[in-house]
Amino acid sequence: GSTFAALALFFCNCFSLTYIPTTSMVPTLQPGDVVLQDRFFTGTGFGPVFLKPKAGDLIFFEPPPALKSLVDTGNTKQFVK
Repeated sequence: GSTFAALALFFCNCFSLTYIPTTSMVPTLQPGDVVLQDRFFTGTGFGPVFLKPKAGDLIFFEPPPALKSLVDTGNTKQFVK
């Protein structure tokens, strides 16, 4: 009961599954791939430790408002070319 709810809340706030919609990351990632994004240790502000990105790490960002108004993907963590 409450343990499952606590784990689900932790997972939803600290990690997210992100769909790769385009070929912009080929050959590293293919269109249709799904990656697990860690938001707990990588600078969200609520994690216990901030780990600096290293070479080869994927960086996720929130698009600026001007881009959000131009492209509506239904998910603010992604944008479409």
